[in-house]
Amino acid sequence: MPCVILHHVLLEDVKVSHQMFDLIFFMMLLLGGFRQVDIFVFGAFSAVHKDIQFLQVRLSSKYSNKGMRSDLAEVNHLCQHCEASLQFLQSHCQQRFFRESLVKNKDLCEEGGILLLAYDIMKLPFCEEPYVMAVVSRLKSKVLSILLHLCEVESSSFLDVAASTTRGLNLAKSTIFQVSFNIFED
Repeated sequence: MPCVILHHVLLEDVKVSHQMFDLIFFMMLLLGGFRQVDIFVFGAFSAVHKDIQFLQVRLSSKYSNKGMRSDLAEVNHLCQHCEASLQFLQSHCQQRFFRESLVKNKDLCEEGGILLLAYDIMKLPFCEEPYVMAVVSRLKSKVLSILLHLCEVESSSFLDVAASTTRGLNLAKSTIFQVSFNIFED
């Protein structure tokens, strides 16, 4: 249920302050225990990932196929939404407890959910619109910051957990390749 509510809030672009998200997160922790926090965290990352995939489609169609031109205002709005959502996750990743919960989350680490989000953000296509390009650059920076925070977890190694399955290992390699490609492309 919390996953559905968060997804609804993020998709409907309701203006909710950062403090309100903090309150929701900590109330779920206090009232529902760790399983609900895992559901909330998984829902938050899933919602952001869906938004990034939608942005990827919009950017690809806008700049590659003249017959499917997207409205620039819609793309700008989607960029703002993706950036705010990822900023929310990045700010929580600065908290030790949140990072440790993420590393222990099987769906996000062992099954590659976080790496897949990072991979898809790093694959966002180049665009000529200056505002959109700036947002895409900030999204890439934010997701790399999240990965760095997760690598700093002391209780268990994010990279060991993420690469513990063949799928996770392949996704880690693909993500590293995509990051390297972005560095050398610029």
